[in-house]
This record gives sequence, structure tokens and C-alpha cells, in this order.
Amino acid sequence: LHALRRWFPETDIRPMPAPDARADAWRQHDILLHFRPADVCDEARAGHDEVLVLDDLPEHRRPLADMVSVHAEVSGSIFGVADATRETGLRLPDDSELADPDPRRIIIHPTAGDPRRQWIPSRFVEVARRLRDQGWHPEFTTHPSEADATSWIESAGCTRVAAGNLDGLAERLAGSGGFVGSDSGVAHLASCVGLRFVTLYVRRKVAIRWRPGWSEGETIPPVWPLVFKPLKERFWAHAIPVSAVMAATDRVFGASGTSGASITDRSR
Repeated sequence: LHALRRWFPETDIRPMPAPDARADAWRQHDILLHFRPADVCDEARAGHDEVLVLDDLPEHRRPLADMVSVHAEVSGSIFGVADATRETGLRLPDDSELADPDPRRIIIHPTAGDPRRQWIPSRFVEVARRLRDQGWHPEFTTHPSEADATSWIESAGCTRVAAGNLDGLAERLAGSGGFVGSDSGVAHLASCVGLRFVTLYVRRKVAIRWRPGWSEGETIPPVWPLVFKPLKERFWAHAIPVSAVMAATDRVFGASGTSGASITDRSR
């Protein structure tokens, strides 16, 4: 998040302190807020009176609620915010000039932090081909370290823009017209800058819980009735056909990219 600090001008975002400086850094704050118990480092528990773990709260246990709504609820119930909002405070930095803006560009992000959340490469390629046939400009994005593992992008004749930092990736996303991709942090960043999205998920409940929460879009879980969790985790990617993804892109982006939707000032 520190890499995106220009995009949050009203928020004080600091880098993670070095291990030997963390205990002193934590003591400067009234509350240390963590997501899961495993996130709490030893020096926080040992040297701070107020350590709050969101996953321990009943609000976080509420079924079939998306995480942005849960956080808005926690803002009110725990911190007393009377007018909690779903807005992040992100906006295009004043000194940014979007390079090569293209309202017909659809960013495709095929990877994820957990490889088990990645769809089938050949199906991503087919989606890119069909989007191109409709008049869109599909463009893959990956981290430079993923180049070897995703060499199939160039082998298929597709365009790739490697993004080595989140600040540059955010600008590329903000200058585009839509996003298609795996369940990943990049999908959330795309939604944060206002992009319409189509994202793919292992299970329906995961899609509800972890859908990007800041723009219009659709989440696609497996369309086959995979009953048992082990079956879902093993075969989910095969259970999402290209036709289901294309139907969603038609609904979210429009069936034709020949005219192109204007890039609005989404992030201001």
C-alpha cells in the first residue's frame, strides 16, 4: 500500500518499519488493527495493550456478506463512525498524466498470488481473441517475475505490459476501459480506480465474500454443480467456460468495443 501512497492524499501511509524498530513504532499508536490472528507479529502482542483482530469480530463471521460492506459495518460498530462509506479515498494524483489512455483497452490479469486461483491460460487467450474481434484492445499484465511462467502470452500473439510497481500499474488501469482476471489483488486495484470488471472465482461463496467492491462488474464462479469442496478446488477452472466469461463481458463492457466508452474521471 505504501507504493500507492500518492493515490491516497488524505491518508498517512507509512512503510513497514524494520524488525528491530517495530516495537517502538507500534507504541506510537492507540490500536493495532490486524486482519487475521496469524497477521499479528510477536512484538505487537508483547508490547501493546490494544491489539484488535478483525477476523475475531462477529461482523466478520456474518455469512454471504462482501468484505467492503463488512468493513463499513465495523467502522460503525467498533470505531463509532456514524456515516461509514464504501469509498477508499483513492484518487488520481494531481501530478499524474495518464500515458496512452485507451477506453477500448481491456486489461487481462491471468495470475494470482495463489496459483490455484488461476484460470486456464488457453481460455484467457481465447477471451482476448474474442474481445479483439469485438473491437476491444485486450492487453495482458503480469509482474516481470512472472514472465517465464506466462510465456504463453507472447506465444499466442497477445500483447503484454509488465508492471513492476503498483503505482505504474494503477495508472495503466486508470487509463483503460475494463478488467478481466483472476481472483487477485490486481482485480481489487482495478475496481479501486473505477474499472468495470469481470473476475473468476473458485467457489460461489468466495465470489460473494471477496468480490471487488468499488465499481460495477460481475464475478463468475463455476457453472457446473461441483458439490464437494475438494472437487471445486480441483476442477473449478474447467467448470468456467469461455462462453460464460464472454457473456459477462458483453453485459459489463458492452457487446462491441468499436465505439469505446469514454474514460471518466473515475478516481477524482
